[in-house]
Amino acid sequence: MAITINSVPAPYASLHDDAWFVVSSNNATTDNFKYVFDTYVSGDLVSRVKIVPAASAENSYGVFNPAPIVRNYMTNYFKPVEGTVLQHSSDEIKVNYNIQFGEEVSGVLTTNEASGSYSGYNYYHPLFFDGILLLGGGDGDLLLSDQYDNLLISNYADDWLTERNIDCIDIIPTKRCFVSFLSNEVSGGRIEVQKIGESGNIGTSVTGDLISFTGEFNLFEFGLSSVNDYLGSEYIVDTDYGYKVRLNYDGISSNWLTLKHVCYDRTNPVNVHFLNRLGGWETFGFNLINKRNTEFNRRSYRRAAYQLSGDQMTNNDVYNKYNESTVNFSIEHRDRYRLISDYIREEDYTWLAQLLASPIVYLEVRGAYFPIIITDNNFEYKLEKSDQLFNLEMNIEVAKYNNSQYR
Repeated sequence: MAITINSVPAPYASLHDDAWFVVSSNNATTDNFKYVFDTYVSGDLVSRVKIVPAASAENSYGVFNPAPIVRNYMTNYFKPVEGTVLQHSSDEIKVNYNIQFGEEVSGVLTTNEASGSYSGYNYYHPLFFDGILLLGGGDGDLLLSDQYDNLLISNYADDWLTERNIDCIDIIPTKRCFVSFLSNEVSGGRIEVQKIGESGNIGTSVTGDLISFTGEFNLFEFGLSSVNDYLGSEYIVDTDYGYKVRLNYDGISSNWLTLKHVCYDRTNPVNVHFLNRLGGWETFGFNLINKRNTEFNRRSYRRAAYQLSGDQMTNNDVYNKYNESTVNFSIEHRDRYRLISDYIREEDYTWLAQLLASPIVYLEVRGAYFPIIITDNNFEYKLEKSDQLFNLEMNIEVAKYNNSQYR
């Protein structure tokens, strides 16, 4: 008996695509033959699938797709903490799994004749990805991004895991700002910080202590407070125009992130934090007038206005309160917001389609993170040359429901 592994998923494969394995065996033409695929996650056998060979002109192959099984083991890795720029480091952006290939002949099972370890990453491909991969991009194509070389997550290894415009990130000094870093060969480094002035002048670079990564996914928070805590001084103040940050490691540097301070004294700005298409967590601020609306869902029952009180039927009590003929026994509060951003650039507006498409979004309220449901189902892309100035308006529902007193 001999199993040959003919094809496997590519490195950095998406967990949300099919993950096709094709194997062959010199016993494939034997009567009552089946391929056996054992899937292991974290050392545990989570699935055993037996498959009859798929005949083709070349051979009788075993074809298996474990993606629907493996993606069930993806977890939520948004794990913010206080007082540090590196919030969380782990391998939770992917699911590592092992496939053991075996065979069954006339009821006799032989397992683990060949095996391999693989990973599925938590990202999805953009529109027209297959055509871009096959033919390459070109000017005028209707793509989500014109960065043709950066459509694959592998091109973000050892870099910031975002498709926003990192040259100008607006941030309120009192708010948090998350961004993710995908580590491949880098095991850590030091954060370099530079002040910037409105005229473009750049201050002296300052660095803090060495940061060590424990996994490929690394969640950073570059708000003013966290950066100063990391540096151990009040290097940045809220009156500064802004600052730049980057990661330095082994003589190599990441791209700069440029954060510009903005102030909205007359509005009620809020931040949302969301999982982007690359599997990174990041932040966007809705900084204009964000309006709240509460819907009350009442459950009630009817009863007669006259009730027996002692030896009499009466419609009121000794306090001259009239009896309820409709009794509200449950009132559920459902809170919704219409969030409005400031004017934004075309590149960032396109990037924000990932916010509406995100399966997990949090609204930050005084340091707490509440899950929200985006109720908008459509997103129309805009162009500066035709639409000129524009902002993003988004309707959400807070996935936390209150009830009035029960009766």
